Amino acid sequence: RDFHSKKRYRSALRSRRLIMEAYINLMQEKPTEKITVKDIVDRADLNRSTFYVHFKSVDDVQNAIYDKVSDKLITFLSETNCDRILKDPLPLLLRLVEFVESDLELYRRLINIDRSGAFMERIQALVTDKMMTDVETLPYIKNHTSFLVNLRFFMGGYAALLKDWCAGRLEQPFSEISVQAARTIALCIEAYMKTEAGR
Repeated sequence: RDFHSKKRYRSALRSRRLIMEAYINLMQEKPTEKITVKDIVDRADLNRSTFYVHFKSVDDVQNAIYDKVSDKLITFLSETNCDRILKDPLPLLLRLVEFVESDLELYRRLINIDRSGAFMERIQALVTDKMMTDVETLPYIKNHTSFLVNLRFFMGGYAALLKDWCAGRLEQPFSEISVQAARTIALCIEAYMKTEAGR
């Protein structure tokens, strides 16, 4: 019985993976709102009933992909520390490069087709939540509203660089772009910390 249960479980995982991979490939070929269940099952070489065992709709597939990426990012962020980032943002940015390059084709596709900005906004929200939670424990950050404004500003700029790089509008390796961004962020952090110290 255990053997058959494990076999069914592996089969279910495989079907779910094939559906998600088919959706990701189709995203490159047509607008997401035009992708149908038939498109997905034809590409995955599965039947419709198998699709509905795992997902309720096409939107459900997209959300599952976003959830998977979000879970990976949450694990990644759990290993970061806001205090260290404020002292030197470069290690975090270089680790973010590693994170993106660990599944580059997936992230490039998700970012390139993110016309509404929903995916990048979701990622930025996760980073914001993590950083603002950490800031609560830092006594030298007195104005949390000001910190949030600066954080959103830096994240928006870095996200725009990542989007341009994924679209081929920036030729440098993203690690080099991140080093340049870290220098700019470090200068701004230094000025911000002086302002905080004077409050």
